[in-house]
Amino acid sequence: MTIKSSIRIPKLIEQESITGYFQRTSSVNNYEKANLIYSLAGIKKNVKAGSFIEEDLILLANFFQKGPVKA
Repeated sequence: MTIKSSIRIPKLIEQESITGYFQRTSSVNNYEKANLIYSLAGIKKNVKAGSFIEEDLILLANFFQKGPVKA
């Protein structure tokens, strides 16, 4: 079993920010910091320090769904 397949992914709350969603997902999975999710998704930088770029959002979308997202 991979880490991705064992992660619990909560439903998105209406009007929830993307960083808030990752914080909540981290909490549900008993992760100390949300940065672990970014690392698991393949994002190397700390996205809280800057803005997301399109490639980052695609990596996150692919992480949280079964099928790949195309740009």
